[in-house]
Amino acid sequence: MLPLLLPNEVRQLDQACRDVLGIPPVDLMEQAARSATNSLRTFIALRGVRATRYLIACGGGNNGGDGLCMARMILEDDPSVSVVVACDASRETMTEQTRVNMDRLPSAAKVVRFADIDPATDFDVILDALIGVGGGADLREPIPSFSVLLNSLSGMKVAIDVPTGLDASTGAASHDVFRADVTITMETEKPGFFRNDGPACTGSVVVAPIGIPDGTATQFASTFRYEPRDIETLLPNRPRSASKFDNGRVLVIGGTRSMRGAPSLAAHAAISIGAGLVELAAPYIHPLTPREVMTYELPSHADGTIHVDAESVLKELLHRATVCAVGPGLGTNEATHQMMARCIDEFAAEKIIVLDADGLRLLSRIRYRGPNLILTPHRGEFARMMGIERGDLPYDIVATAAEFAEANRCVLHVKDVPSVTTNGGRHVFTVNGNPAMATAGSGDVLTGIIAGCAAQGLSSFEAASLGAFIHAGAGDEANAASHHQRIVAGDIIRYL
Repeated sequence: MLPLLLPNEVRQLDQACRDVLGIPPVDLMEQAARSATNSLRTFIALRGVRATRYLIACGGGNNGGDGLCMARMILEDDPSVSVVVACDASRETMTEQTRVNMDRLPSAAKVVRFADIDPATDFDVILDALIGVGGGADLREPIPSFSVLLNSLSGMKVAIDVPTGLDASTGAASHDVFRADVTITMETEKPGFFRNDGPACTGSVVVAPIGIPDGTATQFASTFRYEPRDIETLLPNRPRSASKFDNGRVLVIGGTRSMRGAPSLAAHAAISIGAGLVELAAPYIHPLTPREVMTYELPSHADGTIHVDAESVLKELLHRATVCAVGPGLGTNEATHQMMARCIDEFAAEKIIVLDADGLRLLSRIRYRGPNLILTPHRGEFARMMGIERGDLPYDIVATAAEFAEANRCVLHVKDVPSVTTNGGRHVFTVNGNPAMATAGSGDVLTGIIAGCAAQGLSSFEAASLGAFIHAGAGDEANAASHHQRIVAGDIIRYL
């Protein structure tokens, strides 16, 4: 997993580098700047950019110190380097490390004022080192004017650590945000790069290691994202002696007369991701349900929903299941919901329960609250669960989701861009996936994948977060195979 450090976590990491690792701050800045400069050189070479004229804009904080340090290193290649220091960044207001690097700046660097920059001047590369990770969307003059000027100049735009005007936590951006072609960020990506305005402001993102031991940053992180190798790490290898019962038993409950496909897709996904045995209990069984899935046709009400007379059968099936997914196509019948709530409360303390779609409406009826409960709403369903309109969801949906998960002691996966899985204290972003996945049945497939992962021994948090990553990755594969045309939910299963 890759850590995504919040601004306060970056400060904690910096302090640990000084107090625990014994790296003086000025030396840490030197290491970070050297890595960022090398990353910049590599990026320029790959892009084939002519890089003979640089403009480096520096503030008085440590981000400005990074910029000054990089200016000295860039001069090793003998280009023309102009350094402009924000007019409010007098030596008295500079951090100690920034003052040191101002003193180290070679005479070959041209120190200019913002007022002296001709907007018609051609630069090859423009570096933004005005604020960095400690800034946000609420800029105060003269910084907005400086950012507007930098954006107006010709040349490749490079943000150092975080673009000026972008909130590294939420991805909120100022109207005058620096719009980077590439962001060279220190040690880890930041959560705001993937949220809200972030992707439109950062351009390509390159991570520059700052020269500390592997795993150090992870100790301070609360937010993460997966990479492909995590699938092999978390999903267990099967011994030669394994039987289907060693790989878990998934029960999918849902469906109505008019929504037979939803639970069928969930069951198909669960068996395809590796659950040892999958059972589907529904009032109507879709004829395309895979033959590998064991099916139980339940009695139904006149409206086509599961009849309350199915309670004893469902409890028997729940008793032998490892994981139960409830909700795909379940419908909104009041009596059905009351019966399902009784079933869940009887078994939730000992089995992982995944609630999705209409199953999410059961939350107000069930007494159980705990880590065995996985909720998978989209934004509209999450708003309904909170008793508000979709348009009234707070801007920082990650913080809101974390508060909800903590209050309900559950695992919550909110389908968004990016999707976030949280248990209140730990968050995982799903940053892969594509718009073609916004199609009927895609959420049912996700439910089945999560249930199938949990059946194989993953914790509820791991199953929800890794399941979402696998789901998005399969969607990307399906989208690529369709040459970015249109895909359907079954295509996602095909590429698991």
